[in-house]
Amino acid sequence: MSIMSSIRNVLDRFLQGTCDHFSWHLPAPLGPGGRLMMKLLFSHVSIEEDQLALIRNLPDNAAIVYITKHKSRLERLFFHFYTHRHGLPCPETALYYRSYLWQPIRRLLRIMLAHIVFFQRHFKQPDPFTGGYIVRQMAAGHPIMLSLVESNEFYRRYVRSQTDPLRFLVELETHLERPIWLVPQLMFYSTRPVSSLSAPLVGSDPRPSLVRKLWKLILNPEKILVEISEPINLQRFLIKVGREDKTVDAQAMVLRHRLLSQITRHRQSITGPILKPSEEIKQHLLTNERLRAFMKSWARRRNMSIPQVQREALQYVDEIAAKPNSLVVKFGMAAVRWMLDNMFDGVDFNQEGFNAVRRASRNGPLILIPCHKSHVDYLVISYLMHHNNLPCPHTFAGANLAFWPMGPVFRRVGAFFVRRSFTGAVFYAKVFSEYIHMLLGQGFNIEVFIEGTRSRNGKLLLPKLGMLSILLTAIQNGACRHVTFVPIYIGYDRVPEVGAYLQEAEGGKKEPESFWQMLRARRVLKKRFGKIYIKFCEPIALKDLENEYGAPVPDMRAKDIRALTRDLGDRVLRAIDRHTVVTPQALVSAAVLNSAHKVISREQIDFNMDTFMRHMEAMNVSHAETLMVDQRHAATHILNGFVQSKFLRPVSKEDAPSREGHYHLTIGKRPALEYYKNSGIGPFVPAAMTSLAILARDAFQFASTDLYDHYRFLQTLFQNEFAAGNGAAMDTRIRKTIKAFMADAILVPHPKLPDTYNLTSEGFRKLKCFAGFMAPFLESYWIVLTYFQETDNPPEDGAVRLKQIQQLGVKCYKRQEVVRKEALSKINYLNAVDFYLKSGIKKSDNAAALKETVETLRGYMKHLPL
Repeated sequence: MSIMSSIRNVLDRFLQGTCDHFSWHLPAPLGPGGRLMMKLLFSHVSIEEDQLALIRNLPDNAAIVYITKHKSRLERLFFHFYTHRHGLPCPETALYYRSYLWQPIRRLLRIMLAHIVFFQRHFKQPDPFTGGYIVRQMAAGHPIMLSLVESNEFYRRYVRSQTDPLRFLVELETHLERPIWLVPQLMFYSTRPVSSLSAPLVGSDPRPSLVRKLWKLILNPEKILVEISEPINLQRFLIKVGREDKTVDAQAMVLRHRLLSQITRHRQSITGPILKPSEEIKQHLLTNERLRAFMKSWARRRNMSIPQVQREALQYVDEIAAKPNSLVVKFGMAAVRWMLDNMFDGVDFNQEGFNAVRRASRNGPLILIPCHKSHVDYLVISYLMHHNNLPCPHTFAGANLAFWPMGPVFRRVGAFFVRRSFTGAVFYAKVFSEYIHMLLGQGFNIEVFIEGTRSRNGKLLLPKLGMLSILLTAIQNGACRHVTFVPIYIGYDRVPEVGAYLQEAEGGKKEPESFWQMLRARRVLKKRFGKIYIKFCEPIALKDLENEYGAPVPDMRAKDIRALTRDLGDRVLRAIDRHTVVTPQALVSAAVLNSAHKVISREQIDFNMDTFMRHMEAMNVSHAETLMVDQRHAATHILNGFVQSKFLRPVSKEDAPSREGHYHLTIGKRPALEYYKNSGIGPFVPAAMTSLAILARDAFQFASTDLYDHYRFLQTLFQNEFAAGNGAAMDTRIRKTIKAFMADAILVPHPKLPDTYNLTSEGFRKLKCFAGFMAPFLESYWIVLTYFQETDNPPEDGAVRLKQIQQLGVKCYKRQEVVRKEALSKINYLNAVDFYLKSGIKKSDNAAALKETVETLRGYMKHLPL
């Protein structure tokens, strides 16, 4: 007996007084051999810090459960390695993962002896669940890991009746003192989308073999992507789904469905939906019940047979549909990378904003809504998405871009083509709407340009709502429930197409895109255009809009959808306007144009730039980093470029000794400078209107309420030009601007009178500078108004009317009634005509009001810098 007692004592000491030694537990750190092997396998796989932050930000007392979808011993080892390596809670225990090879010898012996001792005492194998081992681990704050799907899961759960880990967690949550947090994890060995041809063989969630995984880990570890999905608080989730109304088994099933759905959607947000061949797309669309019903009706109305209507529908699908191909995308993105490296000095984008977009993509399709400056826009957006492991969006593209050979290429990287107008094309419009419905239903991200076309004058254009209306109608018809709209600002130091834009703005005809035009444009590849600036604005979730409107989109009436479309368009435009990045090119252009008419000194340029910079700092406006690092050096660099481009000509010492350090402004180049000035005009519009309102008072003392009528007039006048103040009330915009003016000593508060301000002498000079932002628009609108005043019966034909206005503008410019060549802008004329016609200002109808408005504009114009 003494010998047996001694043996038992030795075993107890070796087993440390417990039989809780399981192969599920893998201690951290491992032994020297295990650490070396794991380092060789996993050390070159990187994970972004923002992903790690999701775990770091969990409560200190959290009981963490790491979740993977498929059971994989290799991934179990990886997650064990990287959590320990980065100082995160390490899942030493992984449910139903037996690990013998990686155990230290001493621990392996303990596991074997513990099982023998336990079997000798209880005649059964120890169970970590029923024995309380898992409960004790989690109560002590030790993380665990589990997988949702494994090959023998059905046999284990329903034949052998082993414990379901999720059911166990649901039961445990009610009495565990620590909050349970579930942390889904994903590991991608490839981010390429699956095609519908291979999906039947590999499924929509392909699992590479162990050999392929090891091959990737050894040869291409940098291409392996690790993602942490949004952690789930188990208690909050169960309360939300109504735990009182469900059994434990039902709660576990709901939890399993939520985890699988979240992981699947997260994976799809990176790889994209399954890519289908064109024939399958056609079949999907033509068998759609809504389109079939429409085609039957269309055939009756047009006295056509069903096959004829179907052939017409197929032609429309061929005209519209994208044909994305992952191989073409790969080579296309390599070509875009080459272009960006050789034509630009990098892409500056806000990583934090992009991370918010990445998170939003896990909830459903993204509707990317950038402003539109250049053909480079959709290339660089697709490149950023692809480079940062998000699928390239399907992009709305004008039918003018479907020319050979670029049309087929654009289709294969995700572009689908749309006509500029649906007028008279009812059947085409229906097919197009159903195609959009299909894209949203399958989960594709979509890119649509809110302005409808590229901005020809550098300024943010008012929103075109047709495409937003089509998207919201598809959502109303049940295409999908969770959509996120992402406004995106895109800006450039220099825009490659600016020469063509200026020609169009001055009345020239737009040259259609073609293969020969593309060949002629190859010289552009030899130039440098500075940086590209991209700002991802705060995503707008559809469910948040529905909460504001008090009803889901499918339940809204037609007029509610129209109101939501207008509201969404305004929100997107204001968000883009708020995120405008003022570039050195834009700031120097404004400093030059808002000063003297023909000759300007470097001192005046620096004075204007300092004024603008102080205002941007006061108003928290985004600007290029080079302006923060060394403003003077940035200005010198831009001015030297202007001299080389012959925008400016330095005044030589021999020509005018007293004007050394001055520049002659080349009159014919003013529109080019105006384009770049307009690219950063948004943040200065409230200051410009407030400045004009103060100057129009013709007094050095005023109350803020004295400015309201002038500001309201200017805001109404230019409603076709600028977003209305970022959604803030007019008095709020005026007061914020006055506060910024006081910070720059432009204004000083009256010592006795409340809400009253005095204008300083230097402030008067600065107000003139701010007013210069409105100068070309005032002159353009004055020309159009003068045309209506002088023309008894303006022609109804818009093209004829525009030609007459352009002729009058030239005459006014020659007579020096307007002094800015950039005011002779076709774009400004068209916006002014649209405003005046909608306002009902015509000589025959209201001559007195017309004359008064002309004099009012002339009154503002006299306060502009000359």
